[in-house]
Amino acid sequence: MLINGRRVAPSGSEAEFVDVQNLPLTAVERIDILPDSASATYGADAAGGGVNFIMRDRFRGAETIARGGSGTQGDLQEYLFAHTWGTDWDSGHALLAFEFYRRGPLPGADRRYAVSDLRPFGGGDFDTVLANPGTLVVPTPTGMWTWAIPTGQDGRHLATADLVPGTANVLDQLEAA
Repeated sequence: MLINGRRVAPSGSEAEFVDVQNLPLTAVERIDILPDSASATYGADAAGGGVNFIMRDRFRGAETIARGGSGTQGDLQEYLFAHTWGTDWDSGHALLAFEFYRRGPLPGADRRYAVSDLRPFGGGDFDTVLANPGTLVVPTPTGMWTWAIPTGQDGRHLATADLVPGTANVLDQLEAA
């Protein structure tokens, strides 16, 4: 990652990433995406492509942004407050930018389509038989045979007659999302 064409010191305990959340977006003029080698322009810092944040230059004045909102049912609140101040003179310029942003969680349980059985929406059924209570599954050349363990059982002291043939206990893979 580059800022105005210069490499940024990496973050993390092993220096494996650059944290762009520390850049106030109100101070950014544009973002150049370098999809392939741009080493002719930026040297070895962009040999495999990269991202170049171009900061505002010679900004004069003040700009304030305030935004707040939520989803249709009051979930997913989002708030933004940003202020930018800049001035320039014959021999230089200064820019001061502050930004506060907070976005609440949106759990998968709050979205009716965040399920693994997408048949009501025209998709496939991606539920799993790795459920509790379990299902005995025997693969065959023509498909599979299943026997569901009845609800309320712990799997002990069951006779073959207690199993429900041709059915399966399934679990929504996104239930806890």
